[in-house]
Amino acid sequence: MTLRLKYSNYKQDLGFGNSVAIACEKCGLRPDEVMAVIKNVKNQVEQVASQLPAQMRTELPTHVGYLGIALVSKDKSASKSELDYVMNNLKKASEVGSVTPEWMETTRIDLEKINWATKRLS
Repeated sequence: MTLRLKYSNYKQDLGFGNSVAIACEKCGLRPDEVMAVIKNVKNQVEQVASQLPAQMRTELPTHVGYLGIALVSKDKSASKSELDYVMNNLKKASEVGSVTPEWMETTRIDLEKINWATKRLS
């Protein structure tokens, strides 16, 4: 997979034989790519929802959805706010042992893609 910036192509290796494709228009993810990453994070969160503290079980998947909507609508402020909420809650879940370090690492990669896209919103 290839990281494509406007007028240039880049390949980003994630290790373990994985690479990432982030196609950009003016250095932002395309809406379909944003939604694919958001869907992946939401699926990952839903897989461990029963292990999360009670309030996070329903709120975290909901806020991942809000994050996707904010990114697709190119709302930088809302994207940053929702990303911070998701990341802070996942950090708390990790600290109390609700999720494994391996799960956090997988999710961290997707969240870094989302963070990258959020920073490039105008």
